Amino acid sequence: MQGRELIRALYDAFSARDARAMMAFLGDEVHWTEAEGFLYAGTHVGPQAVMDNVWMRMATEWLGWQAHLDDIIVEGNRVATTGTYTGIYKATGKKLRVRFAHTFELEDGKIVKMEQFVDTAKVNEVLT
Repeated sequence: MQGRELIRALYDAFSARDARAMMAFLGDEVHWTEAEGFLYAGTHVGPQAVMDNVWMRMATEWLGWQAHLDDIIVEGNRVATTGTYTGIYKATGKKLRVRFAHTFELEDGKIVKMEQFVDTAKVNEVLT
């Protein structure tokens, strides 16, 4: 699977809440970095760390959390995406709508690195 197709499939699997498919796209030593100031901030290493510290928290702490993909830009083994996060934070009942960008590095058909860019101040408004 090539870069564009792999990343599109990742977002599709996330939308479908298909954990097995999501994990299959990650390299064994993936470095998944959530933006500083974001509620899941930090670099999570390995597929299980991404699942436990990011994806499972999104699934349990939010209603209808989605990453709506707008664009995919590919250059060699690097992929960038833009889109919009939406969801309702369960603890406050507040709705989120905020733009994001993600960058990915691929190796041997797997994601080995991801970095998130998002307006964390806007996200944090929903958390309180």
